[in-house]
Amino acid sequence: MAARRGARPRGGGLGWLSGRHQASEDLLKEHYIDLKDWPFYDGLVQYMHSGPIVAMVWEGLNVIKTGRVMLGETNPIDSKPGAIRGDLCIQVGRNIIHGSDSVD
Repeated sequence: MAARRGARPRGGGLGWLSGRHQASEDLLKEHYIDLKDWPFYDGLVQYMHSGPIVAMVWEGLNVIKTGRVMLGETNPIDSKPGAIRGDLCIQVGRNIIHGSDSVD
């Protein structure tokens, strides 16, 4: 995986490290283990495994809160214009972007 350090998105003092790759099914199952008992778990793992992903690690002050605002609401219809999901997503089950809601 080729990685690069990015510029600060929206001038918010955040930096990121990213790279494009194909996540293994085992890695995705481990990554989404907290969702295992939900009915959409298997579909989520298969969807995320269906093509390449860009994994990013963001750093900076209030990065989780700022990142969640930039991503938008889980349901794209509830997202504000300008948010990634508000502008680019149309269906919850096929979200274009996933993000953490905590540092864990």
